[in-house]
Amino acid sequence: MDHKRMKIDNPTLEPLNNTCDDLTVSEGSNDMTNLPNLPLEFTGTKLHDLNEDCLLEIFQLKTLDLYDVCSLADTCKRFRQIVHRIAPKELEIWQSFEKNDCYQIKLEITEYKIFNAAEKRLDKPCEFVMIKRIFANFGSNLVSVLIRSRRGLHCHLTDQVALHCKEKLKHLSLQCQEFSQYRAIEMQPIFKNLKSLKFYSLHLLADAKLFAGMDSLVELELVSVENGVEILENTFPKLERFRYVKGITNKHQLREYQLMSSLLSFIVRHNDLKILQFSGHISKDSAMIFCQTIVHNCKELDTFMLGCSTTRTSYCIKILTQLKSLRNLYLEHQSYSDLKVFAPMKELRHLNLSNCGLPLDLNQFDSWAHLTKIFLSTPNDFRSFDVVGVIKHLTNIEELELYASNKYILDEETVCEIVAVVCRRVQLLRLKCLYDFDWKEFDAGEKLQLLQTITFH
Repeated sequence: MDHKRMKIDNPTLEPLNNTCDDLTVSEGSNDMTNLPNLPLEFTGTKLHDLNEDCLLEIFQLKTLDLYDVCSLADTCKRFRQIVHRIAPKELEIWQSFEKNDCYQIKLEITEYKIFNAAEKRLDKPCEFVMIKRIFANFGSNLVSVLIRSRRGLHCHLTDQVALHCKEKLKHLSLQCQEFSQYRAIEMQPIFKNLKSLKFYSLHLLADAKLFAGMDSLVELELVSVENGVEILENTFPKLERFRYVKGITNKHQLREYQLMSSLLSFIVRHNDLKILQFSGHISKDSAMIFCQTIVHNCKELDTFMLGCSTTRTSYCIKILTQLKSLRNLYLEHQSYSDLKVFAPMKELRHLNLSNCGLPLDLNQFDSWAHLTKIFLSTPNDFRSFDVVGVIKHLTNIEELELYASNKYILDEETVCEIVAVVCRRVQLLRLKCLYDFDWKEFDAGEKLQLLQTITFH
């Protein structure tokens, strides 16, 4: 579009006609009657006259909020088509932890634009209309939907998902009070195309057969789901990532042998798993049988997490040493007096020990010499833990994170000793912990990067 412009602050600009020379307006006067008729041109361009590229730029302005974009999409068919070019791929709706009757909405429009709507009382009809507008305008383009609701509103939200998200939805995450037979029937067309399904803290009231035919499913997470074993009766031929967290004991909870029977059968049928996570209270015998089943069936397992608060997992580690494909291991709530149990796991590269006790004998850390990434969380005090001595034994370490419940703080003197150790190594060490000095003023050379731990696990 050809625009004519005039730079009015150019001192060399000649007046358009002589009437400009005769223009006099007294200071402070509002009299506009003596203004000349300047031959300025106005195009009269309106918003709908702009081409698609211009409109696309306007519709992506960060000054527009979620409601503005919905209004643009509702204006006309052409605007709706342009809005769909920047349509969001991800939608999150979750209930506020601080205000039980309020919900927050997050819509990712592009990589650089994210709408975070203010907290809304969606139980009010006028506010829920906004949710319906979001799904009506953007639902067909959504790839990922997350809903966290502890009250009855989740029924209306899942209705909107079932109505508008059948085309492209691949990732669904739900946390609500219950998931009924009717909801499962309603969502069946969506289930068949999902790549990821995650259920959190809900009571499953649907039949197992309603989850059959999910041949595209790659990831399944069941966290504190009552009757979640109903889903485990099915087979998902492309499943690679599976997470199961056993819920708290209640009158609906399965007995341990029933749960383990379902889990073991499920693992046998899904022997191509790459990532497997299990957390929950089980006996030592159940844990050992669980690990034996994994070793005998999951020959390609890359990542395994076992969180059993009352089980001595050192027995399990001895079994897992037979699994040559394992590269990432996560263990929780254990105490290890002998680290040599890890020595045969030569392919292991990443070890995460959360709330675990460790020995004080530094020589035992030679068993971890092949590890490149370690996270250590302990309920004890790292002050009695020789961090420098441990790093000396971790000859291939590239990333080390330390967290203690008492907020252990690394001092400058200790960091100097660490620098003296790593300066002779080839690889860089990224050390994550709390420290109490100005790192920018510290000369650490090129082999140490110190990162402040901000979030606590």
